[in-house]
Amino acid sequence: FVSTRSGLMLREELCCALESAANAGDWRAVVRHCEIFEMECIAARMDIPRESGPLYAVHLCAYLIVNDLNNARFLWKRIPQDTKEADEELCCVWNIAKQMWQKNYGQVYELILGKDWSGSLAPMMKTLKETYQTRSFALICRAYSTISVQRGSQLLGMANEELSQFFEAQGWSKEGDFFTVKAQQDDKQSLSLHQLQDLTKYIVYLES
Repeated sequence: FVSTRSGLMLREELCCALESAANAGDWRAVVRHCEIFEMECIAARMDIPRESGPLYAVHLCAYLIVNDLNNARFLWKRIPQDTKEADEELCCVWNIAKQMWQKNYGQVYELILGKDWSGSLAPMMKTLKETYQTRSFALICRAYSTISVQRGSQLLGMANEELSQFFEAQGWSKEGDFFTVKAQQDDKQSLSLHQLQDLTKYIVYLES
């Protein structure tokens, strides 16, 4: 029955589903809805509507939020060249994806914060920044015994003074320009839930 529906109807259904999933913070559902939309367009033997350009950006950004860089890359390859050329914001999202792939943490934050994003992408970019910081903090706790202020600033996208205040709030001791990463209770030094919550709350406090 897919072939009997118009591209506009498909798009309207997708927008409703995306809004519901995004409001619930279910970004994997956002990804799933975007993938279904793309497959239904293919099944209906029609191109994804031109006005769906922003939906490509939403789809791509959702992949970044859930840290699925492989599928982000494959999506970019599937997007028609003329759509890429016509959608500057889509290209900006892809630039973030490239920096994430190359582990250029500082550049990721600069690209996220350095653009005035459209209404549909602005809240997603805020979420992307928060999830990227959370994953970066988990990396610090897992992979570092000590970390310099400069490196911590790169990984978390914070100014040196803000970063020092945050690390001190975690009970980490400082010697010179280095902080000693406080060991976790378990052997794997896994990141506890309260630390993730503290990070999010602290970032919100700094930006308020």
